[in-house]
Amino acid sequence: MTDGDPWHGWHLVLGGDSDRRSLLELIAATGTDWFWLDVPGELPTLEVGLWGGSPVDPPPWIETGLRAGLVRAARPRPLPLAFEPALFPGGSRPPVWGALLAVTSARAVRILAAAHRSGTGPGATVGGELAVLYGCLVPAARRAAAAAWHLEWLRAAVGEATGPQGTPSPGVALPGDLPVVPARLCANLRAWSPGSSERWSDVDPRVQVIARLCHIQAVRLAGEEAGLRQEPAALRAIREAAAPIP
Repeated sequence: MTDGDPWHGWHLVLGGDSDRRSLLELIAATGTDWFWLDVPGELPTLEVGLWGGSPVDPPPWIETGLRAGLVRAARPRPLPLAFEPALFPGGSRPPVWGALLAVTSARAVRILAAAHRSGTGPGATVGGELAVLYGCLVPAARRAAAAAWHLEWLRAAVGEATGPQGTPSPGVALPGDLPVVPARLCANLRAWSPGSSERWSDVDPRVQVIARLCHIQAVRLAGEEAGLRQEPAALRAIREAAAPIP
């Protein structure tokens, strides 16, 4: 995968919520470079981003999904929803964004499969997964401030949960053979910052990108409820662990 090559997308309306994991495993088995995320709406819908190829001719696995009843409808989206300029600080998308979506997509598919095999709810891994991503992408000295900003952004974006807030699970074991985010991608994100220096500041454009990436991953693992409960709990744990001891 080479940063800067074109991505295009497909929006896939699923046959049902239970078909999500089967479809993801079908796509993963093709060995193509891809990412996925959930699209809010009345019907369960995935956005699948593909690296290269045709933005209008469906790949063979879409036809397989349609025949198997995993997919009810497929619509091309030449510019993936996840790439809309308005989602990024200053309307500038980091060149490494697609690659970050892809590597976290692969992690999410593996985590979901492991949770299915073990009978463990995948939401239990949200705390550990966000801790992994923060550990890779955010310098140690900036993690407390980044998690605090992320928490406030999340409250503004999805609101507050009612009832029990849940507790983080940063120590939950993830599948042992999962690679972390490659150092090259972390370095590429660290080197990117529209209109500012390469040094991290208290409110940094990179933090906004990382917050969005982590939120997408939390929703992949635990659904929209993750944004109200597991994700805020995980962020509080990251903030507290990274805060300097008085």
